[in-house]
Amino acid sequence: MLRKFRMESGPHALGSRSIIADPRDPEMNAKVKCAVKFREWWRPFAPSFKKEAAPDYLESVYDSSFMMLTAQVLPEKRSVIPSVTLRAIAGAPVIMNTSFNLRGEAIVHKPTNAFRTFFSSGMDALVIGSFLIEK
Repeated sequence: MLRKFRMESGPHALGSRSIIADPRDPEMNAKVKCAVKFREWWRPFAPSFKKEAAPDYLESVYDSSFMMLTAQVLPEKRSVIPSVTLRAIAGAPVIMNTSFNLRGEAIVHKPTNAFRTFFSSGMDALVIGSFLIEK
């Protein structure tokens, strides 16, 4: 049985179709840019937090369903999540989150797109529903 991917709408809508990575790894920013997204060095990645954890990491907190707002990471937390602050400690309640697409392509819409994108990039794993595919 084929299942449809959940869809989001609006600019930078993320959630059901995202590339996620560990922001605690100081090299993760470069890894995702060079091996997965193929994007310019200066373009940032967004952190995604549980709502209750955001005040512990951000200077100001606003709901932003479509990732249209930015906030500065607290100075004392920048070394904890360096891959989303452009600057490795276990247990940070945050992930690096970016859209599931390669540079210049639309966000993945179908499982066949997901497989092609996965095998065309340096991603380590792909999760579709309850299935985990690893390279």
